[in-house]
Amino acid sequence: MLFVDDEEGNLFVAREMLADAPVVVLTATDGASALETLRSEPIAVLVSDQRMPGMSGVELLQRAATEWPDTIRLLLTGFADLGAVVDAINRGGIWRYLTKPIDPTDLQHAIRLATEQYRTRAAHREEVRSLKARIDELEARLAAKV
Repeated sequence: MLFVDDEEGNLFVAREMLADAPVVVLTATDGASALETLRSEPIAVLVSDQRMPGMSGVELLQRAATEWPDTIRLLLTGFADLGAVVDAINRGGIWRYLTKPIDPTDLQHAIRLATEQYRTRAAHREEVRSLKARIDELEARLAAKV
C-alpha cells in the first residue's frame, strides 16, 4: 500500500499503526512522488491526504483512477471539506473517506477491507480472462469443424 501525506509525522504514525498489518507500507510526501511510486510498484491500496502542496489528494486520486484503475483509493483529511469529498468520490473514484486524527482501529480495518477488495477484483479479472480464453478456444474448435 502507499500512504501519501506531506507531513512526515503523519507518515510515521501511519507506519506504526500498520506495523502489524499484512501489507508493505510505502510512503510519499507529495503527489509527484506518489505517482513515481505507482509507476514503479504494484500498489493495491492508495491512501492520500487531501491538502498537500503542488497536487491535492483529489488530483492524485483522479490520476490514479485513470492510470491504475484497479488500485483501491482512499481519501484522508483533517478538514470538513464536503466539496473535496464530493470531488474525491466523483473524480477520484474513492472507495472510502477517512478523517484525521486517524483512529488506529479504523485505519487497520479500512486497509484490511481495501486489500480484500483489491484481491477480490484481481481474482474476478483473472476469472474473466480465463473464461474469455476458453470461449476463444471453443469458437476456434467450432470454426474448424464447419
